[in-house]
Amino acid sequence: MNEKNVLYLWCAHIFFFAPVKDGLGPFLSVYLVAFAGFSPGAAGLLWFIKDMARMIAHVPMGALCDQTSSKRGLIIIFTLLSTLTPLIVIWTSNYQILIAKSIVEGIAASGIGIFKGPFTLGIAGHDLFEQASTKTEMADHSGSFSSAVLTGIIAYYLYPNVVPMFYVVGVFGILSTISIASLPQYREEYDLDGTMHSVKAVNNEWARNSFHGLKIEDEDPEEIRQMGKKELEEESESIWEMFITQKQLSIFGLGIFFFHLGNAAILPLLGQVLVLEGGRVGIPYMAANIVLAQTTSLLGIKMFNSMLAKGYRINIPILIGFGALVPRVLIIIICLRWWSNPYAIIATQFLDGLGAGTNGIAVMRITKTMTEGSNRFGVAFAIIILCESIGGAFSNLISGYVVGASTYEIGFIFLLCTGAVSLYFIHAMKVESAFACEGKNGEKEKKSFPRMVDLSSKVQVKHDLTADGASNSDEKGKKSTPSINHINQSESENKETTEA
Repeated sequence: MNEKNVLYLWCAHIFFFAPVKDGLGPFLSVYLVAFAGFSPGAAGLLWFIKDMARMIAHVPMGALCDQTSSKRGLIIIFTLLSTLTPLIVIWTSNYQILIAKSIVEGIAASGIGIFKGPFTLGIAGHDLFEQASTKTEMADHSGSFSSAVLTGIIAYYLYPNVVPMFYVVGVFGILSTISIASLPQYREEYDLDGTMHSVKAVNNEWARNSFHGLKIEDEDPEEIRQMGKKELEEESESIWEMFITQKQLSIFGLGIFFFHLGNAAILPLLGQVLVLEGGRVGIPYMAANIVLAQTTSLLGIKMFNSMLAKGYRINIPILIGFGALVPRVLIIIICLRWWSNPYAIIATQFLDGLGAGTNGIAVMRITKTMTEGSNRFGVAFAIIILCESIGGAFSNLISGYVVGASTYEIGFIFLLCTGAVSLYFIHAMKVESAFACEGKNGEKEKKSFPRMVDLSSKVQVKHDLTADGASNSDEKGKKSTPSINHINQSESENKETTEA
């Protein structure tokens, strides 16, 4: 099995795991309020407990991801736990049992979420990470789209018995487990002379965002010395010191926190409104919300990649995606106040998709760029996801009790104000590689990475750092067998460019 097939299996796992990771979260919130008799505050508390368990597990999971070489086995365990725990709601509405279920579900979801970025990097390597991260995000949103359609159809035709919609989690979870279990330990690789041999399907050094195991071919010894010194420094400092010293990573984390503080509870509250007013078509309305958002999230990913390819700063597509929250909530408030039209409310999910699409791919790309060569991708990725989870947890908790004490309109106004704060931090953020070296005046200079060859597979890999800090390759995804003269010629051109 070659690298492409390994990536396809990983994308299949992500596709089928999409509805499992949240246990049909928005549908669960609607079910608890509209059918099980819980108040919005009680339903929000269950979601908050799950998010708290996930948050507590994030950093330990990130450290485990960086250290373990048994990533596939752990992902299988997390997938099985995430599949079984959401089904408990079918057999009981005991609040204490649901609390215990939420804790286990949160820990398992944390494991899958944290392993996603490093595992993708371990499969694709530094050169193909941009392409691979795009495919994994598209698989994620496509899976959510498919499961939402299926759940909406089941809920509509079996109403008022909507419990069977939770079996969607079981079916998708089983298929997700089969996909990751089918992923081999080793894959085929080729030397420059065309000789085939086997290498690990997931390179653990790559997964940590390390350049260990790579031979550096460059004629600039000072650049090599700077990169080696930087990597040793990153290894010796704690992850918290990394966030303190790398202010831009902290700014990015704050932007993610405030976006999810304003965004996470919008869909659950919207679903509650639609179900309470819609009766039989309430859950299909909810499904339509998710379907539209997941469809446009693919457009968000497309917009993100397209704008970067045209040379825009990486901040710009994120500002567009996150900024869509403002008109979205304003339209919802207007509809609730003066025009109670479910179709107009559902249409606002077009804007939600832009934020969801840009958020998922931006978190992986920016964290990878800012931690390049640090050996800490897993735990740094975990802390950024932790910021996301903290924002989401407090979003559901606070908005649930705000709605209980006032109205849904006031709850949406709270979400609008907090979500808008994120735009300041995203605008202020400067994305730069961890390998930006200090120049003569003490300022950071962005240098292109020297030519590197993976010693285990001997497939030539070359990285360049763009103006916005994202890494790109000259020939993405191509496995070539260049001659020595061609390599020397390319190195001479790189040196002339650097000198210029």
